[in-house]
Amino acid sequence: MKKQVYLLGLLFAAVGAFAQTSTDNIYYVKAGGTGDGRSWASPHPDLGAVLKAAKDKGGASTVYIAKGTYSPTLNHDFGTSTSTKDHTFRLPNNVTVYGGFNPDAGIITVEQRTFKDSDATILTADSGGTHHLV
Repeated sequence: MKKQVYLLGLLFAAVGAFAQTSTDNIYYVKAGGTGDGRSWASPHPDLGAVLKAAKDKGGASTVYIAKGTYSPTLNHDFGTSTSTKDHTFRLPNNVTVYGGFNPDAGIITVEQRTFKDSDATILTADSGGTHHLV
């Protein structure tokens, strides 16, 4: 059975979703990215690591996720585990998550998202048999 969550640009938010964030508190994630996640020019490839960074920073943060498929890499307390069945995407308090961006096509703001299947952001547990995806 496939376990996937299609964000298609839908808002997934933890407590405090409507809190204002500064540009210092915006993180960018893109499958295949190689950067630190501080801009679309330098997106981070690992959604779990970015969620942990936002949690560790404290305060309100926003995470923008580009189209693509993402698998969890950390367990529920943001630690590593030898079993992928323990991996999950944990949404920290005061962190707002948006998907459906396509920076290669210039879709880089919340207002520009078109909600097309071709720009889908997919969270999946298929690769490791994760028990709890989010």
